[in-house]
Amino acid sequence: MFLHRTSVVKVCYLLGSTLFAIALFLLGSSHVHGQTTPVELVVPDTVLIISGKTAPNSFVTIKRGKAVISTLQSDSNGDFSQSIGAQPFGAQTISIFSRDQEGVATDTVSQAIHIEPQTDTYIDFFLPPTLTLSTANIQEGSDLTVRGTGYPNSTVEINIDNNYFLQVKTDASGRWQSVVSTDNFFIGKHTVNALVVDSIGSQSARTLSRVFTVFGDPNPPLEAKIPVITSPYDGQRFGTRNIVVSGSAQENVRIELFSDGELVGSIFSNSHGRWSIPLSLYGSSASLRARECVGGVCGQFSDTVDITFVGDAPADGLRLSLNDYSLTTRLNDKLKVNARISDGNEPYELYVEWGDGLFTRRTQLQEGVNVLDHSYFDVGYYNATITATDQDGNTTIQFFTVEVIPAEGGVIANIWWVFLAAFLIVYSIEHYWRTHWYHKRRKTEVKGPKHIPF
Repeated sequence: MFLHRTSVVKVCYLLGSTLFAIALFLLGSSHVHGQTTPVELVVPDTVLIISGKTAPNSFVTIKRGKAVISTLQSDSNGDFSQSIGAQPFGAQTISIFSRDQEGVATDTVSQAIHIEPQTDTYIDFFLPPTLTLSTANIQEGSDLTVRGTGYPNSTVEINIDNNYFLQVKTDASGRWQSVVSTDNFFIGKHTVNALVVDSIGSQSARTLSRVFTVFGDPNPPLEAKIPVITSPYDGQRFGTRNIVVSGSAQENVRIELFSDGELVGSIFSNSHGRWSIPLSLYGSSASLRARECVGGVCGQFSDTVDITFVGDAPADGLRLSLNDYSLTTRLNDKLKVNARISDGNEPYELYVEWGDGLFTRRTQLQEGVNVLDHSYFDVGYYNATITATDQDGNTTIQFFTVEVIPAEGGVIANIWWVFLAAFLIVYSIEHYWRTHWYHKRRKTEVKGPKHIPF
């Protein structure tokens, strides 16, 4: 068959055009209506799909590293799910927390994951419950309230100190609460944490530990203990009869000092538990002991301190003793102190400092018992001293203590006087107005109405 040259050219042209079009298509281009447009290639996205559980209707925050990548709200059942596209692939840390309807946030939970490129990566979170304590400091024996929110209709397991466990149910809104007695808790710091277990046995992340402190009675009943004599030391020798006995004890307690079994002085320790009593002792030696007294109850004696007197220390001299060194009196009552003076040259002088800023001086006294009295006008504890001086100027001093307690029936009596005063005031006002009104009315009746002539 013979083909004309022109036909051959046309066939070749058509074949070339077809091959050119195919080449353009393979290169990503096409010829449409005389225009050349790029061909779109569909590449799969890198998607992170997060789901989880928390308290119902909570505001959930999702972070990748430090950046917030999404927020959402859990539904009425406490479930949530979010699909987040365009995520960078590779190793990532995803963190999440939620904030309940009361604005209380859960602890943040983090997971380290590897995101594969151009695919979906799934991650699931079961957030811990919120956990708040009614107080961080609680007195021993009081109740501590632990509360929070979590996944609804589930069980909250509470762990205290890793050895005390209890369970409580969350309601339909996720709320829960438990009251814990601290009766059996030791004094000091304690830790508490919690997690949620849902109805199918899945466990949430555990909360971080919260700390609370149990403290004892701030004013526990004070009991007498054994004081310590710090000076003089056992076996010490003195060349004078005037010594000072010092020691330590509980703070603000009464100390009674004995020499050879006889009470020779008393003083209240200071706020640091220190005490000191000057003494004038006679004889060749003395055995010293001290004890605490609290609320009228005295404790055990301290260790005995034996001392001796040597050299020119006189064996005798002016002596002063009291009938009692630990006295108690009521407010405004008259306290009587019997002071016995002996072994000096008459006449004597007694000078008493009562500890309340007042003093008593008695002169021209004879040997024997002398009675001194005083009234206190404030309740409290007082350290008092009494000094005896003889005609030759020799002196000796004794320390004693006075506890002043409220007057008998003081509160009731005060209330009675208040009511009586109020009654008298009201009666006086009523009597005045009644009398004034009566005279004014009487005056008006006597005078009569004013006559107006017509």
